[in-house]
Amino acid sequence: MRVIVVHEGVHSVDYHRLIVPFAHIGKSFDEIKIFSKNHLEDVTVDFLKQQQIDIVVYSRNISPTLNPRPIFAMLKAAGVKIVIDIDDYWQLPKHHPNYKLSIQSGLSRCIEDQIFAADAVITTHGSLRAEIGKIRPTKHVYIAPNGIDPQEPQFSLENLKYDYENVFWQGGSTHYHDLKLLEGSFKELIDYKFTLGGYYDSEIWNNYLKLFNKDNYEYEHITHVDRYAFNYHNKGICVTPLLNNKFNRMKSELKIIEAGWFQKPVISSMVHPYTRIIKEDVNGLYARNKDDWKIKIKGLLSNQQWQDDLRFKLHETVKNNYLINKVNEHRVQCLIDMYAKR
Repeated sequence: MRVIVVHEGVHSVDYHRLIVPFAHIGKSFDEIKIFSKNHLEDVTVDFLKQQQIDIVVYSRNISPTLNPRPIFAMLKAAGVKIVIDIDDYWQLPKHHPNYKLSIQSGLSRCIEDQIFAADAVITTHGSLRAEIGKIRPTKHVYIAPNGIDPQEPQFSLENLKYDYENVFWQGGSTHYHDLKLLEGSFKELIDYKFTLGGYYDSEIWNNYLKLFNKDNYEYEHITHVDRYAFNYHNKGICVTPLLNNKFNRMKSELKIIEAGWFQKPVISSMVHPYTRIIKEDVNGLYARNKDDWKIKIKGLLSNQQWQDDLRFKLHETVKNNYLINKVNEHRVQCLIDMYAKR
């Protein structure tokens, strides 16, 4: 079996949904050969046949020009099966920074068309699978959660440190309304440091920092996708605020998986998908409103044993359910099924 994985190699989505999992499949199965390409604009039917390509896998959108039909036609003419990975909801909420661009470009409709036309879909959980089922039959829709490959250097647990007086959040440029849930949570606290990871000089990040301008905060600059997880190594309590809307409920639980792998306790919004992994006061805590954030943060900062109880239990949850071997099982089954249908 010969598989082309299409990705640009610079985005978090590419890293977690394509690069790491399919590299692991290639190393684990001699009969599955994995190749990578940045795009398929220069690929021909003859090339695909000469290289004996069986399957193409990509994330969300296969066409930089939002014109996937010629590429789909070329792949189908070569007898190649098409697998699209969908890890996020394609209809953006109005407050999302990319909402207007998505509407103007027709990206959401373009993604829906590709979900319908692909031979198979890989997604993260049942709720997103149900949304995909509104577009196409779910027979060949496979669930593969995000996971951790311990062999990736940035996910090594060597030299791991823990800071009982640190609170940590890390994320991208689309989380202003999520972070706003934390506004005022550190009022009157003294012995702590709140670290925000992923900073770059922009209006968006300046607005992030304004939310906490009276707090004892610091920030760490954005880094490459294969190095960002090192930021967890010397941190403490992780916070994962998430506004409760349909778009967010379709997200994955990746932030909690990462925190748990690095043995950090988590305080989370009580919103799917985080409710898939956190059991209240067993392996994490929920904050149900702004006051609750303040209460839970203060409580954990003042109780090191509580931090330890939660963080080690969450680590066990991740080890048992979210390592690469386990989360790749349905990806491998997808490839086997598509190979049999070619």
